Amino acid sequence: MAPHAGSLTHLALPCRNLDSREAVDEAAQRGRTAGCLAWEPAELSPPVGYIRALADPDGNLVEFSFGQDAAAVVENPPE
Repeated sequence: MAPHAGSLTHLALPCRNLDSREAVDEAAQRGRTAGCLAWEPAELSPPVGYIRALADPDGNLVEFSFGQDAAAVVENPPE
C-alpha cells in the first residue's frame, strides 16, 4: 500500500511496541500466513526503529515496532 500525501496512512500505537526484533519478525510471519502483512519488517532511522504493519479487513494499517522512541521526539521536537 502506498502512502497518500496529506492523509493518515496508518496507526502506530504505543502499546504495539514489541519487546524484540524477533517479536516483530514473529508477528510479521503470522501476518504473512494470514495474508494481511502490509509492510515487511524493516529497520528505519530513529525514532522509528524496527517496524512492520498488518492490514485489517477494512484496509486500516496497524504498525508494530521495536526500539521506537517517539516519546523523545514529542518531548524534544526538531526545530
